[in-house]
Amino acid sequence: MVKDVSKIAKESELTGHCYYEALRWESSEQLLIRIFGHVDENPSRGFAYYLSVDTRSGIATVVKKENDEPDLLAEARALERRRPANIDP
Repeated sequence: MVKDVSKIAKESELTGHCYYEALRWESSEQLLIRIFGHVDENPSRGFAYYLSVDTRSGIATVVKKENDEPDLLAEARALERRRPANIDP
């Protein structure tokens, strides 16, 4: 059990599509896990937290955090460039 995950991840991340994965044992009492998924909000964004968990106490330390924040303006410009020009017959 990981204590205080709500202090590490946002509520929208924990209530969206949120998954836990054990990656490897770092020692006999330390387990590296990944909490990852995506939020159900619009626009959706992905996230991943890598945590080192003390299996005796349940206390987790953040090792790495990845968030996929969308750049909406860049996406809109890319779509505009791909749009074919209007050609009248």
